[in-house]
Amino acid sequence: MLTHPDWQTEAPEYLAGLLPPDHAQRLAHHVTTCAPCATELAELSRVWLLLDSVPREEPAAEVG
Repeated sequence: MLTHPDWQTEAPEYLAGLLPPDHAQRLAHHVTTCAPCATELAELSRVWLLLDSVPREEPAAEVG
């Protein structure tokens, strides 16, 4: 059984595809049975998508 502290720790890794398959399955199952966690995962996913849409810029070379 996945606890809420486990879920909150593993959610970012889940979204990044970095969890081992058994952990990812457990988390996916948990969010199908826990509405608050499903909502939180959806919100976190939207934030990640927004962050991915921000253009990445190279740092300016130091002047001097």
